[in-house]
Formats: sequence, C-alpha cells, structure tokens
Amino acid sequence: MRIFNIFLLVLLTNIIADEITNMPNLPDPVYNVNIQKSQMVPMRDNIRLSTDLYVPEKIEGELPVILIRTPYNKTPLEIKKKNR
Repeated sequence: MRIFNIFLLVLLTNIIADEITNMPNLPDPVYNVNIQKSQMVPMRDNIRLSTDLYVPEKIEGELPVILIRTPYNKTPLEIKKKNR
C-alpha cells in the first residue's frame, strides 16, 4: 500500500508539473505601472497596515480598485529563504 501511495504521489506531481509548464504565456502589459511599496495606510482603529500600491501611468480619470488582503507577511517566500 505504501508503494502505491508513493507511486500515486509521483504520478500526480508529474501531471501537475506538466500542466504548469503548458500554461499559456501572459500577454504583454497594456500600461506601465508605478509601484509604491510598503505605504502605511491608517485604519479606523488607528492601526497602520503596510500596503503596496500599483497605479497605471498616463491614465486620466477615475479607475477601479482591486483590493487583495492577506493576514500573512507580504515578503515573497523566495526572499525569506535567502535571508536564512
């Protein structure tokens, strides 16, 4: 039974890896983006949250906002591993 589980895990891992490598390429960006990292935004309870702002350049008028929140650290996992 243990050998079957290992075989199944390896098989599924290979299938997932194949799917990831076959993903279509992303299109070229339409707009340049100004990135403002770690801007401290005050909340109603006087707590300040670190926020990354991505603002399209050379766009006039109002724009929609996409808000992504996470209870975890914003630092990418690769950077954390390098600092160890």
